[in-house]
This record gives sequence, C-alpha cells and structure tokens, in this order.
Amino acid sequence: MINLNPEKLARTIRTLRIFVDRSLGLEDKNVQVSGFTLNPALLEAAAFNTYIETVSDKADRLYDRIKQSDAESMVWSYLDAIKAVSGRFQLSQKSIMLAFDYTYVSELSSVDCFHNIPFCRR
Repeated sequence: MINLNPEKLARTIRTLRIFVDRSLGLEDKNVQVSGFTLNPALLEAAAFNTYIETVSDKADRLYDRIKQSDAESMVWSYLDAIKAVSGRFQLSQKSIMLAFDYTYVSELSSVDCFHNIPFCRR
C-alpha cells in the first residue's frame, strides 16, 4: 500500500485543478464546469487506464470545453504546471522524461473530428 502525504496530495490536486481550469478556459466564474468538477472523473479514468466516458457522465462537457479551447492555452498551462511541480520535486537536479501520447489512428483520418490531428513520423 502506498503512503500518501495529505499535504503533498492536496497541493498536487490543486495544481491539477489550476491546470485544467487554465488550459480549458474555465477560470471564468460563469462557466458551468470547472477543474474541480472534472478532476475526479479524469483521475478515475487515468487510474483505471480507460476513457472518461467509461467512468463518468462528464465526457461531453470535457470534449465541448476542449473544442472551445485553443492549443496555446493548453501549452502554456502545461508549462506552468511543470514549473510549479519542478521546484517542489527538485526536477532541475534530476534526470526526467516527459511522455506525450501522440496517438494517430489512420482509420480516423476520414472522420471530421476536432481531436483528429494528422501526424507525420520523422
């Protein structure tokens, strides 16, 4: 069993909430959905290595917000989140590896889908 430090866990969840809010443009108080409401579903899907649709009814809200968001906000939010945790975990003094899922399914290339981004291997 993993021993979790409640203080570090709370900070990590706060960092995740801020990242989701900023990357999806959810900082506006008039928005019906927030990182606070999306994070449990995102974490559960990640924990079970499955899709958000499998564990929650919030998938449509999430995909709508992703569709309305711009990639630049997501990139800057990601960099800010990495910067926030890098000092806490002293990442500048360690060798680290960042992983990205750039999955491209060729069968989807004919589907008009907002998240289908062509990918060229180099």
